[in-house]
Amino acid sequence: MNNTEHLHALTESYLKSIIAQSCQIDASNLDVATPFTEMGIDSFYVLKLVKQLEQSFGTLPKTLLFEYFNIQDLAGYFIAQHP
Repeated sequence: MNNTEHLHALTESYLKSIIAQSCQIDASNLDVATPFTEMGIDSFYVLKLVKQLEQSFGTLPKTLLFEYFNIQDLAGYFIAQHP
């Protein structure tokens, strides 16, 4: 695994843990390619997740989880925008 793949895997793992904690979902059941809506994450959880992520990354767009539809895409955003 090269450095980019490793960084992506670590970022996905971090996001899975945040999502699992905030939305009370078992992290082992989260597939990085599954759309957030199919995970049962509604607008209430979206706002909760963005608020939690802002604690680590600073101000984020409130529409973040509507622009990036799954953990895999969201990880790519954080790798590109918050290195």
